[in-house]
Amino acid sequence: MLTKLKQLSIVTMAATNKLISYQSMQTELDIPNVRELEDLIIECIYAGLLKGKLDQMNMKLEVHEVVARDVKPGQLELMAGMLMQWCDTSSNLLAAL
Repeated sequence: MLTKLKQLSIVTMAATNKLISYQSMQTELDIPNVRELEDLIIECIYAGLLKGKLDQMNMKLEVHEVVARDVKPGQLELMAGMLMQWCDTSSNLLAAL
């Protein structure tokens, strides 16, 4: 259970930062050594929670993609608007065919 919570914490950090230092993750997750942190990050990648690259030389995680955890209430209106725009565009395209 603790591992899953740490994975979700990495996902949360990755959603706002595309370059995360090992030090900040170790502090946030209370992980004492780099090996344990890298193993946890690799588990996140294999689980499909994020796509990225471990930069062992600079001790950073470079995030390419991350799954969304939650939809915040303010985001629902934006998503609905985007879907409506997509529907309108699709309808116009179908009408043109």
